[in-house]
Amino acid sequence: MTSCLWATPGGRGGGVVPDLNKRIPTPEGAQVAAQRSIDKSKEKPPSQRGMTPWGRKYRRAPLARGERFTLRQYRRFARYFSRHLEDKQGQTWDDYGKGRQAWDGWGDDVMARHVIRTIRKHDKQWFTKWAESPRNRRLMRHLGL
Repeated sequence: MTSCLWATPGGRGGGVVPDLNKRIPTPEGAQVAAQRSIDKSKEKPPSQRGMTPWGRKYRRAPLARGERFTLRQYRRFARYFSRHLEDKQGQTWDDYGKGRQAWDGWGDDVMARHVIRTIRKHDKQWFTKWAESPRNRRLMRHLGL
C-alpha cells in the first residue's frame, strides 16, 4: 500500500490506485537512442563518457535491449527528463558530449514523450501534481505535449 493520501482507504481525492508494477513496452526509437549512446560513449575516452554507472546499468542497457519498465520507473524517467532538459543547451551537445550521451541513454525525446503520455493516461493524479511544476511544463512544451 502506498502512502499517498489519495490512495489510502478513505483518503481524500477518491483516486484509483495505479498498478505501479505494470511493465510497459519500450518504444523502438528509445532503444535506438540508448544503443547510439552506448556506441558513441565507446568512441570517447573515459573522462568524456556520460551517465553514471547506475544509469548505464539500469537505464541505458535495459533500454537498448528493449526491456519493459514499470510505471514506478516511468516516474523516475519523467523526473530525469525535466531535471536534465537544460543539458540540451550544453556546449558539447553537438559533439556528443556527456549530456547528450546521457539524454540518449535515457531514451531521447522519444522516451520522454512516451513516458509522459503513459503517466498521463495510467497515473493521472501523480501526473497532475508533477505537471504543476514550471520545469515540468517546460519539458512538456519542448516535447510538444
